Amino acid sequence: MNMRPIPILALAALTSAAPVALADTYTTIDFPGAVGTDPNGINSAGVIVGDYIDHAGAAHGFQLVDGVFTAIDYPGATQTTPISVNARGDVAGFFLDPSNQWHGFVLSDGKYFVQDYPGATTGSFTLGISANETLVGEFKVGQAFGQLGYAWILSHGEYVQLTPPGSAQAFATSINPRGDVVGRLIDTIGRQLAWKLDKDGTYTVFQFPGAVLTNARNINTKGEIVGVYRLGSVNHGFVLPANDFVNFTTINFPGAATTRALGINSCGDVVGTYDLAGVHHGFLLSHDCGDDRADDD
Repeated sequence: MNMRPIPILALAALTSAAPVALADTYTTIDFPGAVGTDPNGINSAGVIVGDYIDHAGAAHGFQLVDGVFTAIDYPGATQTTPISVNARGDVAGFFLDPSNQWHGFVLSDGKYFVQDYPGATTGSFTLGISANETLVGEFKVGQAFGQLGYAWILSHGEYVQLTPPGSAQAFATSINPRGDVVGRLIDTIGRQLAWKLDKDGTYTVFQFPGAVLTNARNINTKGEIVGVYRLGSVNHGFVLPANDFVNFTTINFPGAATTRALGINSCGDVVGTYDLAGVHHGFLLSHDCGDDRADDD
């Protein structure tokens, strides 16, 4: 893999109370003392990664295992955002350096590796990592943070741009062990749609009916897709069965104003965020699948 290692900053274990169960299957996730918590990814072992916002407005990374948080902060970075965790426990994400440049990273076996897409001028972002360490993400050429750039995949040390049909901009958010990739795009007439690239090279562009935005955020080993759709100004989470782009199941955290579904593992456990009474929280939606767990992406 074409990555540059640097020494790891020692990770600090943070003591916290166990998450509070709100319903039979929902659990709230709040990083202690944070003003907002975003769980972004979950693997087959139930390891959750994400970021939290401190009172100064800066993003810091975390890993959550059995109710215990561990900090993930890229050394010297002003902000760190983990997005994905694979079956081995390798973590992928991005960070902002002191010169205000964005870089992708992977944290593996106690070492950080940096990804910078060749020719990117305003940032590279690593968003997905599979079990075989193939990476996907986004690079920007003049676009600001928050504006869509272009999708990439990094396999066997080679970066390749991914261009879904009809797209003007795009990013790739997740890749599973089979090589299926998902993401979001803006097409040439301004629509914000989701897309999937099968391992055989076939693209599918899809959207939730009537949505102004559909974003495929994660795909698990089974091919199930989790993401976000927006009706008017309200976000909702969704899950799609494998190879099905029609039968959406909506995920709305009970009583929440908005919900985003961001990660799914091989069991069907989902992590994401919700807003309630003006406060931003994370959640875990657990699915009882017994021993029916596959190797995760």
